[in-house]
Order: sequence, then C-alpha cells, then structure tokens
Amino acid sequence: MSGFDRPDLLLSTRDGHNFVVEREFVFTRPEGVGGQAIRVPTGSTTDGASIPAFLWSKLPPFGAYFLAAALHDAAYRGTTIPVINERGIADLLILEACRALGVDEETSRVLYNAVALFGGAAWNEHRSETP
Repeated sequence: MSGFDRPDLLLSTRDGHNFVVEREFVFTRPEGVGGQAIRVPTGSTTDGASIPAFLWSKLPPFGAYFLAAALHDAAYRGTTIPVINERGIADLLILEACRALGVDEETSRVLYNAVALFGGAAWNEHRSETP
C-alpha cells in the first residue's frame, strides 16, 4: 500500500516561509514502482510548494499538497534522502504523493509538470551543496 505513515506534518519556523520537519515521516511509493519506503527525517527543511506569488489565489504554497511538497524538497536537497539520485524520480514523487493525499488529478499534474519543467536549477543548486 502506498502513502504516508501519518497524514499530518509537524513543523517549526522562524520566518513563516522556511520550515523544519520536527517529526520524521515516511512515504511508501506505489507497488507499481517498487513500493520503496522513503524516510524524511527530523531536521529536513521545506519551503512548501515553490509557486509564484501571482498564482497563490489558485495554488497556495501551503495547500493540501504541502506534505507532498515537503517530501519533494527533501528529495531535491539530497542530504536527507540520498537514495533519490535522479531528478526524474524526485519529480515523480510529488505526483505519487499528491495522489496518495487525495489531491485532485489536475492539481497533481500541474505541480508535477511545474517541477519537471522548472525544477532543474533548484536540483542543480541543492545537489552542488551536497557534500
């Protein structure tokens, strides 16, 4: 069975924009892609969905997909999920996670397409920072 081990996310923040995961969570990928369990440990960071401000009325950065965004951020940053070593796999995680959360298919696809099309610079930046 795919999905998150818990439906909630415990975070802390100092600036209201950048967050720290305060309680580990696990996402298990669908069986069709191996059923791999991905652990996001305490201390991982996220800024939610990186959506331009002019779109926030339609897609706020902290919508129903926030847990999926936190998983995706951890995958991109690489230091917390070293098993994700290909950008395409990291991008697919947001689609899989949105579906597991019950996010509607249109929104799930929009988020996936956005990271697939525009996430390259962030992937490269975070991967160059990884020791």
